[in-house]
Amino acid sequence: MKIKKELVERILEISKEAYPNEVAGILLNNPASDFVLMPGEFSNYHVYVKMNLIPIYPNLIGTFHSHPTSNNHASQADLNFFTKLGREHLIIGYPYVLNSIAVYKSNGEKSELVVI
Repeated sequence: MKIKKELVERILEISKEAYPNEVAGILLNNPASDFVLMPGEFSNYHVYVKMNLIPIYPNLIGTFHSHPTSNNHASQADLNFFTKLGREHLIIGYPYVLNSIAVYKSNGEKSELVVI
């Protein structure tokens, strides 16, 4: 997955600001250069996304969400969610630095993050 450096920095910042709660957003453009926060409820153990409130974004490429622990592995709930929106998905674990980001394809396969 290719992503602009400025976007990565902003996502890490938002994850830190939301801590200890999770936060989630939709990644836009290819390479990823923008995002919108997902409508939903964010807590310290889950994100409940209100799928019926997500508009259609023709430039949607995937999603991101944070975990309030160092665990950036995809749970079964994460894997199920990945199939609903886009092709690439980021999970950002605490302490929300570049090397705490894991990238997954919609099928759950790990992928590589390329910052440009």
